[in-house]
Amino acid sequence: MADGVTTETQTGGPIIATYDSASEHYQQILPYPPAAIQTQNRITLTTSSEASLIAAGGAGVFRDICWLSYANSTSTVLKLSILDDTGGTERLSIVMPPEWSDFIPIWPRLLLPTSNKPWYAKLDLTATLGVRITAIAVQRSTLE
Repeated sequence: MADGVTTETQTGGPIIATYDSASEHYQQILPYPPAAIQTQNRITLTTSSEASLIAAGGAGVFRDICWLSYANSTSTVLKLSILDDTGGTERLSIVMPPEWSDFIPIWPRLLLPTSNKPWYAKLDLTATLGVRITAIAVQRSTLE
């Protein structure tokens, strides 16, 4: 059974130092940013129109998505697209099975290429029962 020790990285994120039964060392970096630089939002999508997922952060601020969850309550396979602005580039697509929910830690983060821009989400089809999307983003002030 693995045993773990938690330490902090230079950016404040935890690293779990873990040892397996053969005492071989490996690390897992967890994608949970400090609360002071997090923003989050939850939306419900019912149409194929774009909806704001994470608001723009202001002049010089990038908001990078580090965690997503979805709940597809329909009986249809749907594709969720995450866009880097209204009418923007698709940066992530997820095929969601019917009547299924999941969470997706995104490490490394899904980088917003331009500061002060929002993230948008959209479905490929209408979902009358709705699809709930929750996102957590972390702020930064420079393009890494």
